Amino acid sequence: MLTGWIFAQASRVAPLPFSNETQKLIKKYAPPHPEEDRQFRELALVVGYSLPLPPAVALWGLVGWLVSGGYRPSDEFVRIGWGLIVVLLAGLGLHLIRYYDALFRARRGGGTRRDHRWVGLTLAERKEGSLPNHLLPIYDLGDGTIFGLDFSASATDEAPVVSWHADPQAGTEIEASDFGSFLLQVLTSATRRLR
Repeated sequence: MLTGWIFAQASRVAPLPFSNETQKLIKKYAPPHPEEDRQFRELALVVGYSLPLPPAVALWGLVGWLVSGGYRPSDEFVRIGWGLIVVLLAGLGLHLIRYYDALFRARRGGGTRRDHRWVGLTLAERKEGSLPNHLLPIYDLGDGTIFGLDFSASATDEAPVVSWHADPQAGTEIEASDFGSFLLQVLTSATRRLR
């Protein structure tokens, strides 16, 4: 939460050196890359957690040695030191995981391309004229067979799940009376293959 606030204040502390018109052009032709930005922030936090770790351990050991008068520090002092080290290592581990998550998402093209893949495919198929307007794709086998909700029936009824084979003349075949039944069929067949 604190780190989010710090990064949000960055634009106030160091404003962009571009005019408003230039910033509009940058936003239009160079859209933001949230995964790359997140990757940079997480890497900064990894460095922020890892750099103070060795000095903190050394300083805590020195303070423990000085407080105990050159003898072994007390058990409570050692436990507090280990607790601080664990907190720093937990923060380091968390931000390393988040850094690699952002790295992999950035390499895959970010969340936007993957999340909107079905929308783009649906619009492209409809533009070509092969996908019926009443069919909403929900599952793709990869061999040209697409399962979708058929909204050509009455709006009060639950939409059946149909299979469609990328051929407008072939039509559709009803696979299940509703989405719940279809999901149960898919999960049942998947668990059978695992046995």
